[in-house]
This record gives sequence, structure tokens and C-alpha cells, in this order.
Amino acid sequence: SDSFTTGCENAGFLPNSHRFIFAATDGVNGCELYMNGGTSDNTELLADINPSGESLPGRDIGFTYIEQSHQGVLIFDADDGLNGRQIWVTNGTQTGTFALGDATLNQPIPWMDGMVLRSTSGGLLWSNGSELIPIALHPSWDATVSSAVTSGLSALSALGSTMLHGDGDNLWFNAEDSSGDDEPYRINAAGQILAWNVSPSGSTLFSTWVSQGHDLFAVGHRGTVRQVVHLLSLIHISEPTRQEAI
Repeated sequence: SDSFTTGCENAGFLPNSHRFIFAATDGVNGCELYMNGGTSDNTELLADINPSGESLPGRDIGFTYIEQSHQGVLIFDADDGLNGRQIWVTNGTQTGTFALGDATLNQPIPWMDGMVLRSTSGGLLWSNGSELIPIALHPSWDATVSSAVTSGLSALSALGSTMLHGDGDNLWFNAEDSSGDDEPYRINAAGQILAWNVSPSGSTLFSTWVSQGHDLFAVGHRGTVRQVVHLLSLIHISEPTRQEAI
């Protein structure tokens, strides 16, 4: 019968091991995690994540591939029936399928050899498929850089709530400062944070963005007014300092 139904129809592929990982139901275990190794007789239940119900793998964020140094993995969302819906990972084996932790259920953004997600407290998280950690603890940064990033982000809230975009070295996101002003920010691979004050009299919301080099073009919304905004990378700094957008 049809094993794919609404909310139980997401899938991902592990190219190195040639494994197709997907959510499906067999009519007995509910919607759980299955695997196919490339042949018609090689489909099996990979993990019954929620033995007492349905885990609905990938229902909200789908499956996203991450290439690790020694293997590829997929991150997805699932509910184990005990901890609510969390971020999970699988490398196509039972032992390699486990929960990474809590995050908001928005599409992961690729950045610096991993994926960025939003925390449930309004911060930013990073995962390479082995762990889910605050972005300031990125393994490529030493203690000095991590401390500077932590300090630079500490006064901000609602990070990435309306804009979250990665383009290689740069991660672009919106955030609110202590006065509630919502503006764009950028952090690069060196841990340097840059901020813009597009609308000095209030907040600016962004949509339909695209990167060009180290700059960003986006549609800026200020009330009912919409304008094309060009955010230029004129300087690099460790602490967020506002610049005017041009």
C-alpha cells in the first residue's frame, strides 16, 4: 500500500554509502525511519524512534545532508515521544542515529562545514552532524575568538528570526538590540561581526536576499515602504558596530 502520507513523506540520500533514508509507515510501527540500500529487497526499518507512537521523521525541516571528514550524515527532526520534537542525525546505521538536541524547526542554513539553526531561546546554533552547539563555540575558533563572538552576540536577541542566510564564509541574520531595534548583522569565518543601521528611526525587515561577494542585496521593508538595500562589507570588527546601508 501507499507508505507515504502527508507528514510522512520526507527523505534524504547518503551518497558515500548509497543509502536512501526516508520516513514511511508499514501499518504496524507508525511513521518511522526507513532505509534502502539500492535494491528492491533491501528496505528495512532503520530506527523506531517513537516506539509508543509516531516520530514523523523530517516532518518540519526535512532531511539535510552534511559532509563530514569521514562520512556523510543527514539531520532531520523527529519526536521520540519523551522529549518532544528535536533535531536528529543519522549516518544510515542504528548506532549512528541519535538526537542532537532542541532547536527551532526552521530549515537549516549551510555555513562553515556544517548547518546553522536557531535555538529555542533566540540564539544561533551550529552543527556538523556530531553535536549541536552555540555558534560562538565553532570548533574552528580558538578561545579568544569564541569569547569575542559570545560578547558581541550577548546584547542581541531574536537572532535569525526573519533573516538567516549563509554564503560560504559569511552568515547573515537579523537581530534585535537592547532597545528592540531589529536590523541586519553579519558574522564571517574569522568570527568578526558587522552590523548596519538601515533605519535609524526604527526596525527594518528583510526578504528576497542574494549574496554578491562579501555583500548582500535584499528587499528592505520599513513600514509600507519597500526598497532594495545593498549591505556593503566596508570594514571588519569584533564587536557589533552599526553602519549605514547604501
